[in-house]
Order: sequence, then structure tokens, then C-alpha cells
Amino acid sequence: MESSIPAPKPLSFTGNVGENWRKWLQQYKLFMAATEKNRKSEKLQCAMFLTLAGETAIEIYNTFMFTESEIDKIEPLIHKFEAYCTPKKNLTYERHVFNSRKQHVDETFDHFLADLKTIIRKCSYGQLADDLLRDQIVEGIQSDKVRARLLRESELDLQKCIDICRADHAATARMKSLSNTCDLNNVDQVNSSRGNTRGNPSSSMDKSKFETKKRDPPSTCSRCGYTHVSRSCPANGRICHNCGRFNHFQKMCRSEKPKTKVETVEQQQTSVMSDEDFIADAVKSTTNIKDPQNVWITPLLVNNTIIPLKLGTGSDVNILSFNDFKTLKDQPKLLPTKVKLTAYEGSEIPTKGECILRPPQGPENVDTPTVKQPNGDSIFSDYADVFTGLGDLPGQVHIQLTPNAIPRIDACRRIPFPLQQQVKDELDRMERMKVIEKVERPTQWVNSMVVVHKPNGALRICMDPKNLNKSIMREHYKLPTREEVMSRFAGATVFSKLDASSGFWQLNLDNESSDLCTFNTQFGRYSYLRLPFGISSAPEIYHCTIHQMFEHVDGVDTSMDDIIIWESNVEEHDQRLHQVLQVARQNNLKLRMKKCEIRVQELTFLGDTISVDGIKPDQRKVQAINNMEKPTNRKELQCFLGMVNYLARFLPNLSVKTEPLRKLLEQKNRWEWHHEHDKAFEELKHLVCSEPVLAMYNPKQPIRISTDASRSGLGAVLEQQTDGHWLPVAYHSRAVTDAESRYAVIELETLAIATACERFHQYIYGQQVEINTDHKPLVAIFSKPLNDCPPRIERLRLRLQRYDLHLTYVPGKENYTADTLSRLPNQAKVYSITEADVQVHVEGIMATTLVSDRKKTEIKHEMEQDTSMQKLIKVIQAGWPDERQACSGELQAYWNYRDELCIHEGLIYKGKRIIIPLKLRKEVLSQIHAGHMGHEKCKRRARQVVFWPGMNHEIDTLVNQCEACQKHQHQHPVEPLKPHLVPNRPWQKVATDLFELNNQHYIVIVDAYSNYPEVQELTSQSSKSVINAMKTVFARLGIPEEVLSDNGPCYSSAEFASFAKQWDFNHITSSPGFPQSNGLAERTVQTVKNIISKSIESKEDYQMGLLVYRDTPLANGFTPAELLMGDRVRVRQDAKPHWKDKGEVLKRVMPRSYNVKTENGAVLRRNRRDLLKIQEKAKDSTEKEKAQAMDLASRKKHQVNTKILEKKPEIKASIGTRTRTGREIKKPDKLSL
Repeated sequence: MESSIPAPKPLSFTGNVGENWRKWLQQYKLFMAATEKNRKSEKLQCAMFLTLAGETAIEIYNTFMFTESEIDKIEPLIHKFEAYCTPKKNLTYERHVFNSRKQHVDETFDHFLADLKTIIRKCSYGQLADDLLRDQIVEGIQSDKVRARLLRESELDLQKCIDICRADHAATARMKSLSNTCDLNNVDQVNSSRGNTRGNPSSSMDKSKFETKKRDPPSTCSRCGYTHVSRSCPANGRICHNCGRFNHFQKMCRSEKPKTKVETVEQQQTSVMSDEDFIADAVKSTTNIKDPQNVWITPLLVNNTIIPLKLGTGSDVNILSFNDFKTLKDQPKLLPTKVKLTAYEGSEIPTKGECILRPPQGPENVDTPTVKQPNGDSIFSDYADVFTGLGDLPGQVHIQLTPNAIPRIDACRRIPFPLQQQVKDELDRMERMKVIEKVERPTQWVNSMVVVHKPNGALRICMDPKNLNKSIMREHYKLPTREEVMSRFAGATVFSKLDASSGFWQLNLDNESSDLCTFNTQFGRYSYLRLPFGISSAPEIYHCTIHQMFEHVDGVDTSMDDIIIWESNVEEHDQRLHQVLQVARQNNLKLRMKKCEIRVQELTFLGDTISVDGIKPDQRKVQAINNMEKPTNRKELQCFLGMVNYLARFLPNLSVKTEPLRKLLEQKNRWEWHHEHDKAFEELKHLVCSEPVLAMYNPKQPIRISTDASRSGLGAVLEQQTDGHWLPVAYHSRAVTDAESRYAVIELETLAIATACERFHQYIYGQQVEINTDHKPLVAIFSKPLNDCPPRIERLRLRLQRYDLHLTYVPGKENYTADTLSRLPNQAKVYSITEADVQVHVEGIMATTLVSDRKKTEIKHEMEQDTSMQKLIKVIQAGWPDERQACSGELQAYWNYRDELCIHEGLIYKGKRIIIPLKLRKEVLSQIHAGHMGHEKCKRRARQVVFWPGMNHEIDTLVNQCEACQKHQHQHPVEPLKPHLVPNRPWQKVATDLFELNNQHYIVIVDAYSNYPEVQELTSQSSKSVINAMKTVFARLGIPEEVLSDNGPCYSSAEFASFAKQWDFNHITSSPGFPQSNGLAERTVQTVKNIISKSIESKEDYQMGLLVYRDTPLANGFTPAELLMGDRVRVRQDAKPHWKDKGEVLKRVMPRSYNVKTENGAVLRRNRRDLLKIQEKAKDSTEKEKAQAMDLASRKKHQVNTKILEKKPEIKASIGTRTRTGREIKKPDKLSL
């Protein structure tokens, strides 16, 4: 029993997947019930489900995620596939489809009713479904007589409405059957109601025999071929595609029909049947063929199904029985049709609809002597409906106004008397086309009408919505640029361009928007039913609609009314073209036949000519330039140069040719036209007419940009490598501003790179790009960190961070294209935004330098007096030579820093540091050493602000020769201590300690995060005094989380413990007898003591020393004040235990014990720990004379002592580590690289 029941075929995931799933699921459930497998376990049912669904369904199943409770359950499995196969419902769209459904010509009422019931189930109308279904029947019924009958019923429900319509349909069918006297089983001739039939030379029946039998339908219109209500002919306003005249269709045209071009095949007896679509439509068949041998039947593979077809060479179109249609494996969508099939005696043959079928790929030999060559004519005939009439795209446009929009009513504009009748006729035509309608109701907005003359002399009616546009909220849908579209054409050899007919008019307006588009005329007010021209948001709305319509089709792009199709071969191009036309047909988009270009190798698109060779200027623009007369004033010259500049991307050396003419545009020059201007004018014409060609951009090919800069402009060329050759894709040049012209050469070159990359952003973003530059220092500076670059270059490099650039040095003689472009750029494009952007960045950086304006003025003045500084300024502006030896001796010291030097407001900077002239360096050094900081801190302070060659060496010398620093030099620690963890934020953990200096008690509180010290003088060492001091600091800087201290009496008291609890901080003390664990506080005490002691020694205020210390950068480059408070503090500068006596080392007694002779002559024995090697200052001339007056014995003794000192080993700053036994551990000296 089970084996006799056929299993359902595998689930198809092509075509209408939702419908396929619905049918398959029903078949599956029936099969499971019939075979009683639905009584088996759910695990077995799931296995059966997947087995029957097929391989594709199993692959999809593998992507699903199930919970543990859903595994091996049939219902969750079905729900997963239901969600996957069923498309998401768009309720608005479904209701639109329902409201738009009308009964087609010759469609039975039962078919119309069934379709309405199917559609309304998707609309979610609920209890209103029956009433709305009844209303749609009344609205959509084809017969006006039946509609009138329905509207007469006062209480019309759904069932009564259906009964009336069915009764009328049955009565009409019976009337037709009574009038048919002929047997319809044998159809001898079938005529198409769409057009004239062609003669069939192969027919054995004489046509004249049937002319008396043929009966035209009653009241057939001679203009459209249909029956309709009087004065409602659908051909009104339509253009005949046969003769080009109005108000009739091509099939009813009385003019001579153009002959179809047929190409005879002479190479073989059998001919090739082209792979055109079979369209189920009307056909003209041969007569009765009684002899079966004369019947021409050939089995053909159609949609992967072999069907025997009767071939007729005279057939207009093809007919397929509905039974054969149902046997197709890949069943296409059945579309409604208005075509009437009639027998020779005039009776109607019922049709189900029309569909698109495809024969097998490639030609197939059949017995026919001719073949029709596919061309544009066949496209136009196969899709005649797409090229006829006014389109009606799905959906409605809503024009959104701003909330504060104020309605305006514009006055009616007068029309000249000779044009009034033409305007009225055009308004009537637009009203017949349902583009506009006459308005009697009041509207808040009323616009003026504008009459525009077309090139052919006709009139175009528009409205002037200038006030309405101010209140419209635009969609801001991005329109594609020329570069975006043409970058996709790489490899294309065949092109087609389709043009939408009255594009905006194919979009319907909703009622609210229609009222907004009301306009005044002398003949009354009209409102647009379709999207009018002139609305500010109309281009964006239309382009968005068309773009979304074709975005799923590869090799197709849109730009407003134009649809361009491209491909690398004819076959794929034709497939794509048919796909586009099918989409247009499905969406009721109408195209303009006269402006379409089909299957060409060159066409004009977006103002350029596209061909297999590349992109070149539109010849109409070239011809317009060539026909221009010599300019007679600046305005005419500007017009000429503007047209030439439009083609600048095609002209690599435009700058050279336009230089003489551009000078005439400067107001400072008189207008005098000379021979050189004539020459330049003619050369430009010749240059434009030489048909320059740019290569098409290919994202798969390597890219490089060559740039160059001059004082007059920037130039760049984008190239791609094709077949081993670099071909230009685009050129770019622009002038520099007055401020940019004063940039250093290296800054100009960087600006050229930044400008080129941003100009070619759409080509290079996301790809590795080679940059060719003729400025060698750029290669080095682009490899440095951003922080080491001059401010302008830093800002420009920040803008280039998003690109993957690789700089290559190319000499100027090899970089001729970019060099030429930079010599005279396109003056019409000067990007002042770039200059302002860079200037703001530079000013922001310079404002942070810790140099006052008064000091900058002083430095600038000294720099102007310094000849070496003036030479340096000139070489920075003009550019450095290629070799170091070519620089003067005083400038060679700056050679290694040449790529970091720049000029700003008359000062020379190395990065962000000011270069100090020679005369001011001694003063700057004294300011750097204010506060008596050590070597590294002084260098760090200097590196923040100033620079000159050899600065570090001079700082070392200054610190070594400072007597205060030498006297108060601190001792080195015996061993390193284990550091505490660094806190996460400032003032989270602090350390504190007390010290006494010069009979004065102090407390030190230092932040563990920033090393910021706070020093308070104490009246005593009691807990109360300490607590009061700490309260003062905490009230100012906040309460820390932890406080570290030693175990001094003031910290270990109960009073301090109560203070810690009351102020909510954790008090941590060091180990008893080991104060080193509070190293941060101990070290800070040492630092503060040094500052106070040195300040007292030098008779300075120690508070100034503390201020300088807080503003001195730490090892991380930030000052304590910056780390604590986030900003620097303003300082003036100044303020360290001391070494009291000087002496001379006589000899070493032990490894670390020496005999030392003091200044008073005493000889003492001291440990190395108590000795500090110093550097004596050079004695003045008086001291030298006294030294020479010393007796000979004293001098000899001094020489002996000096020799002894020279023999002494070098005293190292650090002390070695010893073991418990006393053995010294010496670390090995390693090679330092």
C-alpha cells in the first residue's frame, strides 16, 4: 500500500519559494497521513521530512539553531522552514495590490473573484473583509452595466453581489453560445486582435475564401481595436509606433507597415532558430491539415520539459495548451493578458493568460529555411507594451513638509494671447493622461504655472514651486557621481542605454501631496496626480525608486531617467537586457523608444562618451568649444575657460596651455589681447579636439598616484597598470591659496599628496596605493611617528591615516605629468577648507607651547639679526639640496633634521620646538636650569620647548659646572627598593613623612600617581599639628583612599587613628625599624630638602623651587601638575644636602679608602661613599698669574699629586653588591648595541 503511494517531489527553492513551500507541505502531510507514518515517532517523522525535502533543504536545515527541547520535534522543524520560505508580509503593499486589482478583459468573474479572495487573505482586514471584498468587486468589475446594477441595490451584501455578477456572466456566455453556428472544435484560422496579420505563403488555403465568413465584433473602435464606452478610447493621447502620429494604436494604423527584415540562411538546408522568448499570445495558423504526414510537429525542450509543438512559420506568436503548461518542470508565472483569440467565424477562444518561456541555451536546428536576426527592432516588438503609454509605478509618493511650514497662494500668471490655446490643449492632454486633474475644492497651497518651449516647438506645462520647496523635507537620497558609475565599466564591450518616458510622471502622488501641487491657470486650478517637475525632492525620490527597482540586476546602473546596461559579450548582455525589460514590465515602467540605444559599442552617458577603448569627452561639448569665437572681454574668457576646465580630467597638460589666458583674468592686469593669447586659444581648441581618452577604472588592477607641487599649484595623476603599461585614469590639479604659497616645500608636497588622495578617494580607499613624489625627504618623514612631524605635516598626515599609502621617490624628470599639472592648475577649484583646516590645527598646537608672546617677539627679533638663521629660513622655503656638502658649514648641523623644520610667523620650528638663535641660548640655558634640576630633568624641560644643535651637551656642561648643584648633590641609594603598585588615578594613594631643616619642622604629602608634593610648615611634631596640616591639604585636593607613613609618634597615636576613621581613608604604616618601605615619602623629603637647601644657599624662595619641580616633566614626559590636575602650571623658574669641603685625592689606601688633602692642608682618610668627583671651572687670568707666581717646589708637588690622581681608577657612581661573606659581585660588561 505504502509503495504504491507516490512521494512528493523535493522542495524547490527557486521561483516563488513561498508558494512552493505551501504546496509541498500540503503534499507532505497528505503523504504522511496516507502512509500512516504520522503515527510513528517524531524523530522518524523529522527524518522522513528531510529525506523528502531533498538535498537543498538538508543544507538549509544545517544552518538552523534548535534548543534542546526542539531537537527531533516535527512541529519546530516545520516552523523553521515556514519562517525560512515564507516571505515577510508587507501589509501596505498587500492592501495596495488588493485595491488595485481590476477584472481583466475577457477574464471570467469566477477567476476574478477567486483571485480577490486569495489576495484579501493577506491583507488582515478581519471582520471588514467581506465588506471590502464586495466594494472591490463593484470597483473592479469590467462591465459598466453590471456595476450600475450593483450600485442600484440599497442593501447589497457580498453574496448578493456575487450572485448578480455570476448571473450576468452566465447570461452573456449563453448569448454567445446561441450566436455561434460553427463547430469550434476545429480551428482553421486564428486572428490576432492586436494587429494586422501577415500572409502565410506556406498555407494551402486561399485566404479570400474566409473573408466573407469573418465577422468583426460589434462596435469595434477604429483607433484602438477594442469595444468601450463612448469618448473613453484608451488610444487618446497615445503615439502610434508605426507612423508616429497621435490618438491610435499601431495595430489600427492605416499607414504602410514596415517590412520585417528576414535574413536567408544559405549555408545549409536547415536553419538556426534563435533563442528568443516564446510568448503565449495570438497566432495565425494554417488551415485544416487532413494528412497527418503534412503536420509539422517537432519535440522541443522548453523550460527543461520536452513538449511536441506544431510549428508554423507564419505564426505571430506561440500558443501552449494549459495542460502542457502544467507539465512544465520550471513553471513560470502566469500573467494576465488582454489578447483575444478568435476563430475564423469570429467566436472567441478562451485564454488563461500569457507567460515567458525559454528554449534550451544555444541554437537548435529545425526544418525552416529562414531565421530572424535579433536586433533592436525585435526588442521593441517583443516588449512593445514597455515602450507604449505612460508608466504607473507601484506605490504613492508622499511629500513631507516641515512642521513650521506656512501655506502660500501664488497669483495666476498671465499667458500671451497667441499661446493660450496651445496651453489649454496641453492642459487637456495632461488631464486625459491623468497627470493632472481640475480642482474645485479649496487647497491651502497654490503655485504659479510656468510655460516652457520645447526644442520641437511644443509647450511644456510646469509649476513654479519656489515657495513650496522652502518647506519640503528632502529625502537626501544620494545621487551617484560620474566616477561611481563609470568605475564599474571595466571590461565592458557591449552597451545599451534605456530612457524612461516622462520619468517623474510615472510616480503617483497621494491625495495630500496632490493638493500641495495645485497650480493656478487662466482656465482654473489644477492639481498634479503624478510627481511634477520642479519639486526639490523629486529627483531624489525618482532616482531612489528606479535604483531600488534594478539594484538586484548585475551589470545595470541608473542615473535619473537613464538606465545603462553593459557586459563583456553580446550573449550575456542580451540576457541582462531582457531581464531589465522584464523588471520594467513587471513594475509598469515605460521607456522612450526614440532615445534608447541597444547593443552598441559606444554611447554617451553622464556627459561622457563610453566605449571599449575607455572614456572620452562628449563630442557635442568638444564641438561647442571648437566653435567658440575669440573672447572679447573677461566674462567671455571665463566662459571659455570654464568649458575647458569641465574637460580638465581628460587634459594632462592643461596648465601649460592656459597660463597666458589666465593672467588676463587677474584684475591687476589690463585687458589686452595679443598674439600669445591667440596662440594659447587655438592650442586649447586643438588640445580639446584631439580626443583624449582615459582608461576605465578596474578595482582589480594596481594603482599609483604621482604628485607634485609648486608655488602656483598642486598636480596629480591617477594611473592603473594594464598589460604592463601604466595608463591614466584621472587627472587633477588645483591652485594654492595665498597662505599655502608660503608653505615650506616639504609642506606643499605633503599637501599635494593629501589633496590627491582625497580627490581620488573613491578610487583608492581600501586599497594599497603607491605614491610617487619627487621630494625625497617626504619618504623619510612619512616613516616617523606623527608626534615628531611639524604641525602642518602632522595635520595632513592625520587626514591620510585612512589610506594605505607607500611612498616612492621618483626624480622630477620622470614625474613630468604631475609636475606639469602643478605648474598651472585649475584655478576654478581652490579648496580653502583645506587651508583653514590645517591652519586651525597649527594654531592649536602653537598655542600650547610654553613660550610667552613677549618671548616669541624677542626670539623673532634676534632671529632676524642672526645671519645663520636667515640662511636657514631661505633654504627651508626654497628646498634643501640633494647632498649635505652642498650646504654652507653653519647649516650642515641642521641637515639631519631638515625634514622636521618649518616656519610659522617668522619663527623656525623643529616639529613643535622653537629653534633658539645663538645670542639667546645662554639665557635660555639659565632658565632651563632654574630650580637646579639635574641632567635629565633639564633636558626634558628643554625638549618640550626649544632646540638647537648640541643643546644636550651644553645642558650637561651647565649642570656639571653649577656649584650649588655640586654642593647639594644627593647620595645614591644603597640598593633598589621594591616599588608599590601605581594607583589608577591621581590622589588615590598618598605618602607622608616629617622632616626638620634649620630648626623648622615640615610635613610632606606626595601623590603616588603623579609625584606631586605638598609641603607644610609645622609648629610642632604633635599629632594635632600634623592632622591640621593634612586637613588643609585634603580640603584643597580631596581625601585619598590610602595614606602611607612610617610609625612615628604622630602617626601611631589614637588621635591620628580617629582622624583616619572620621575622614574615611585607609592608614598604612611601614614596618617598624624599616622606614625605607615608605620610600616615596622618604624620597620626596629628600627632594624637598634639596630644593629648600639650595634655595637658601642661593638666597631664593624655596616655594618657587617647589613650583618649578611640580612643572618639571617626569620620565613619562608629563609634569606632576599635569598628572594631578590635567594641565600645566605657570612658572617663572628657580631652587638642593650639600658637600661642604673640597679636597684632592692623594692615594688609594684600600680598595675603597683614600687619603685626601683638604684646602687647609690637612690629610684625611675617607671612604669612596664620602667623595664626589667634580669638574673645576676654568680660572680667570688673575688666578692664572697667581698660579704662575707659585714657587717651584709647590708646582712640582702639585704635578706629583696630579699624576697620583690620574693613576686612580675611575670612581663609579653606583656601588656594587656584596654577599654575606663580603665578596663583591661584579656584573659583566656586555656589548651595548
